[in-house]
Amino acid sequence: ITGDCTFNDSSYNGSAITGNCTFNDGAANIGASGGVINGNATFTNSSYAKDPVEDYTGSGTVVTGTITFSSPTPVTFVLTGGGGWFSDTTDWVFTAQGPSWSFDGSWVLNRSSGVITGDATFDNGAYNEGIINGNATFLNGSANSSVSVMGTVNGNATFTNAYSEGAVNGNTTLNGTSRHHSYVSPDAILNGPVTFNDYSYTEGRIVGTATFNDFSYNQAGWEQNVVDGDAVFNDNSSNGGENSFRAIVTGDAVFNDTATCGSAGDTSGWYGRIGIVEGTARFTLSAAANQMSAPRAAEFGSIEFIYDKGINGSSILG
Repeated sequence: ITGDCTFNDSSYNGSAITGNCTFNDGAANIGASGGVINGNATFTNSSYAKDPVEDYTGSGTVVTGTITFSSPTPVTFVLTGGGGWFSDTTDWVFTAQGPSWSFDGSWVLNRSSGVITGDATFDNGAYNEGIINGNATFLNGSANSSVSVMGTVNGNATFTNAYSEGAVNGNTTLNGTSRHHSYVSPDAILNGPVTFNDYSYTEGRIVGTATFNDFSYNQAGWEQNVVDGDAVFNDNSSNGGENSFRAIVTGDAVFNDTATCGSAGDTSGWYGRIGIVEGTARFTLSAAANQMSAPRAAEFGSIEFIYDKGINGSSILG
């Protein structure tokens, strides 16, 4: 077809068009062999249940010009069926700022070719093996990776009962029973401040400061898998869980409340089970009492005790 085209309702382009195209309603540029537009493409709807530019088979649709979403309200992409997202949205133009993506269900994913510029939510076993240039939320068994390909979030990420198995370049928060590990790739690194709450833990690498609250813990220690920075342990958290292998903090660490270092009942460092603070470990009196209440294998670059608060809240150390 040569000339401008308009698609309405559930129609779609599955051939080659030389001209500009407008897609209204649920129309899309997909087809069994892909849709090719040698020109610009404009999509007017505000909500899509699949990628309107590239279908879930990855058949290779092409738009040589500008892709524009002209809805006056923020566009939402909600994927709930099998398959996934293939498109690179870096150069897409949105009339209304703040597009968002939602992936809900097992095997609903952002493919490795998918680059999303906006915020994304993954729920109920969905996963990301592409790139999110925005903030991401992972819920209920979802993951920032597939079995063999890690995902990347260039923004802030929150995990609640989910798996942090990829890279995050921003602030990261883990809640519930979430865990971070670097099994999928050694590049699965959390770069930036990380906060662990509830029973969450890490078996991977963190570059930056880490704060552990509640019953969370550092269980890193396989080669490069460490907290590469300073750490704060609050409440009942620990630098070393029950199955920890060399839980390492390369910087300084503060232990507040009843937080501890090293696995309880282990003084031998069996199989490398030992809590290590390579810098200075600072214990409040309550944390020190709990640290010494049971045998623990622990190593410190140096150790100090926080006795009380001085002028303007400064710590009195000894």
